[in-house]
Amino acid sequence: MEFPVLLEDTGEIVTLTLSKNDYERANKDENFLRCLIEKQGEQKKRVTIPNIVNTGKLNTSESYTWGDDSVHLLLEVYRNKQIEFSQNKRHNRIWTEIATEINTKNLLLNVTGLQCATKVSGLKRTYKNIKDQNKKSGNCRSSWAFFSVMDSIFGEKAYIEPVAIASSEGPSSSFSFVKNSENKIFSSSEEENKLDMVATKPPEKKRRVEILNNYIDNFKNIMDERDKEKREEKALREMDKQKRYEKKRLDKQRMHADKMAMHESMLGLLKSFIERDKEK
Repeated sequence: MEFPVLLEDTGEIVTLTLSKNDYERANKDENFLRCLIEKQGEQKKRVTIPNIVNTGKLNTSESYTWGDDSVHLLLEVYRNKQIEFSQNKRHNRIWTEIATEINTKNLLLNVTGLQCATKVSGLKRTYKNIKDQNKKSGNCRSSWAFFSVMDSIFGEKAYIEPVAIASSEGPSSSFSFVKNSENKIFSSSEEENKLDMVATKPPEKKRRVEILNNYIDNFKNIMDERDKEKREEKALREMDKQKRYEKKRLDKQRMHADKMAMHESMLGLLKSFIERDKEK
């Protein structure tokens, strides 16, 4: 399991790959988590248990005011990079690549991967709040400028909490958990990985199903055409058979008529011979 930790001292996102047991222990044991990070060589100083941010902004010295155009650019770049979050690649590296691409496309911007991750987390939270409110009120629209593009990216998927934070200011009181659409409880980082996989999974299966359905439909059409041709051929054979039968019947009738005519003619001749003999 991937266990993302944001180090406030450096603003760096460290993603630990842990077993299930280590994952659960890291949620509860601050010293164990510190040892894991130090062992990986990413952090040599004291860190504390991860904490879920509830304000929509990460507690970091880095800040940036996002305009509407820059937010739209961020979301489009995130959409294109979304599939990489489900692959075997460090998330902080992906966010750095997202920031680099944004800065390249708009030279007026100079954002960091951390700022991008923070903004997307806040957007997800706002989107989730609007969706929840819409479900309660029955509305399906929102005046929020980014609702349409967020809905096209995340749709009806369960809400993803921001990445965890490791702080040097002291331990947090608890580790937050979220529920997914199946009502199963996951830690926020685990839920994010699962939902990112769902959100970014290519529609290959759907295309395969469509191709299979098209093949089945075409096969049925071909078989129907063959059945139709067979029925037509059978009908023609029946018609031909009926014609031959009728012709044979007519030939028999004609032969019988000819025989009867010949028989009548012979009877006529015999009668004439008999009449002549009587006259003599």
